[in-house]
Amino acid sequence: MLSNIDLDDKGYDRIREEAIARIPLYSKEWTNYNVSDPGITILENFSAFMALQQSEINEIPEKIKLRLLALAGFTPKKGKCARAYLLPEHIEMPYLPPACMKLYAQDICFELEQCAVIKDMRLLSVCAGDNLERGQEHYPAALLSSHGVKGGFPLFGEQPTGGETVSFVLRDIPQAGQKVAFYIELAQQFVRNPIEPLTGSLYENPFVEVQWTIKTPKSDTILSVEDETYGFLQSGFVTFSIEEKLYNHLASARAENGYQIQATLLRADYDIAPRIQRICGLLIPTVQRDTQSDVMFLPVKGETVCIRNYLLQRVYGVSGYFIIYGKETDGAYHRYFPVEQRGKVVSNRFFQQEYDRDNAIVLTFIENQSLQLEKEIMVVCRDSTLMAHSSLGRLYGYDEQEFALPDFGEISMQDFSVLVVEKTIDGDEICHVVKPDDLSATEVYYSVSEQEHKLIVHDCGRYEGAMLSLGNFAFYKGDGGNIRAGTKLVAFCTDNVSDLKFLNSTDIDQTSHTAGRFAESLEQVRRRFAEDFTRPITLVTEADYMQVLQNIPGLSIRKIGVCPVPERNEIHIAVMPNSTAAFPRLSDIYRREISRYLERCRMLTTKIVLEPPVYVPIHVKGTILIKKHSVYNREQIAEQIKQTLTKLLDGIHSNVPFGSRIVFYDLYRCLESMDCVEEVVELSVFPQHYHWAQKDGLDIQLHANALYFPGNLQVQTVG
Repeated sequence: MLSNIDLDDKGYDRIREEAIARIPLYSKEWTNYNVSDPGITILENFSAFMALQQSEINEIPEKIKLRLLALAGFTPKKGKCARAYLLPEHIEMPYLPPACMKLYAQDICFELEQCAVIKDMRLLSVCAGDNLERGQEHYPAALLSSHGVKGGFPLFGEQPTGGETVSFVLRDIPQAGQKVAFYIELAQQFVRNPIEPLTGSLYENPFVEVQWTIKTPKSDTILSVEDETYGFLQSGFVTFSIEEKLYNHLASARAENGYQIQATLLRADYDIAPRIQRICGLLIPTVQRDTQSDVMFLPVKGETVCIRNYLLQRVYGVSGYFIIYGKETDGAYHRYFPVEQRGKVVSNRFFQQEYDRDNAIVLTFIENQSLQLEKEIMVVCRDSTLMAHSSLGRLYGYDEQEFALPDFGEISMQDFSVLVVEKTIDGDEICHVVKPDDLSATEVYYSVSEQEHKLIVHDCGRYEGAMLSLGNFAFYKGDGGNIRAGTKLVAFCTDNVSDLKFLNSTDIDQTSHTAGRFAESLEQVRRRFAEDFTRPITLVTEADYMQVLQNIPGLSIRKIGVCPVPERNEIHIAVMPNSTAAFPRLSDIYRREISRYLERCRMLTTKIVLEPPVYVPIHVKGTILIKKHSVYNREQIAEQIKQTLTKLLDGIHSNVPFGSRIVFYDLYRCLESMDCVEEVVELSVFPQHYHWAQKDGLDIQLHANALYFPGNLQVQTVG
């Protein structure tokens, strides 16, 4: 890793002494080093200037360092809220929670991402085929349990070739537009290189193509899903939502046997057939954050609008805790006031407010004000703890104007926004919502320093004199929000808490897809920049080839061999994939993927030759004298010797690399050191053929792409 260089490690006195000490090297005539000498006076001035210069250069501001790193392509990663998935259970009646409803795991706050009906959407069964009425084969019920099937179950068969279909039967379907997910856990039979979210969108799956559909009374409708398993190659979530038209169609034709969601393999050429250990669903996503201020955009039907928001229900009735803006025919959002404030404010825009039976807030726009509305309102609601800090100040128009943000915790930037409120000549208030770092914004361009809790306005545009206040604002705990699997979440709401006892986090550990983190600091960006120097861009050394091959997404590789051939300017590469086969072969898919990745970064003058793995049987003949008073009989001793030789000569399942050397002395000493062996009388070790291996004295040297395995073991025991 690159180390920091301290330029301010010498003071004035030391610089002066070192400079005077070097005078004889440049001038033999200069012999007066006293302070009265004019030359020494000049030298002292330069020493002072150098000390000052070093001090200033050493104190480069953090902003400049970040800009320098950005020039190299390294910018701080934004903070990320942790996610947890809830499994609704034991629900007698559907429940409609308010938006931003808070669930707590001790002091860690989670919130529902969407305001949608929560009902019993459990996965009832998983079965083969696409028609429940044909008596399909139902897969083990343990797939749906918390422990799953040990070793996994071949959901699509041992060797899927395409066309296989699996049905997931649900008790009920989610509301229209509600995001829900399956969690599919694969048995870790072999390690597969992970497909990360950043590369997943660019990943061209060479093994499989999966189509997800939902069965309707008349036909099957294709579902658009976010598949983190990438066709059952790795464990992950499969997230989807149902469009409103499709939901209405399914809801009108109630399915007695449940609803079917199907996964069909349109194309399959797996290197390792997936074995599913556990399936969990349907799950409701939550996000770890504690919203203090929320901005909602809601449609207006007629003259009324219904609002279900956790913050609004808590602060309802307290002046200033929520503000209503209506979108009018001019496209702008104008402020509306409660009818109780008529006569106190200069406005002709008012609404009435009341609770309905479901504890939601109903707004009614009076005096034909709804005629001006463009069927949409914006609701800004704030928690009581934030009210005194919601107003940030006035925009004065100068560059880099800074505003202090509330310092109650770490600020989540995933949904952060500010409100720019300007007053018209007639006293009307117009509001604009602006996101940070939005270069396309025509209102205000600004950024936020998460570590310093500062908002910096780079350009206020035409809104000089407007007021700036908090829009969407929430705190989060970064990696401190990564709760353990099975943690209980407790809900606090104005509704009856007993309605929410079914909300428990599933027993799924958080992965890189769901884990939270804080924003990167300067030191973390710098460390990532330094580590990038070790990542090969152009393949030069054997280690470069090994590192690239070991990180090709989606492949499962057990052994890699790299052999340079300098006289021909070639690099010979041998790869053995993981496989259930006794002697794994390199498939055409692996050849294409490896060649594609290596071609990107090979040297132009270097030719890469991809060689298949070769397996060489090693035969053993010998005679061993066993001890007379051994506790084992002759057959048991012979079996022990055979097992020892098999283990020593197994180059496929051990860590032995390609092109290894079998040292005769090591084999001899290992047999001689066995408890039951008195003496190795005779021992001969040789390969079956000498094309891929050659004798070097008593030792055997294998070719660069060859591995050995036990051949014919003929060992006679005497004594």
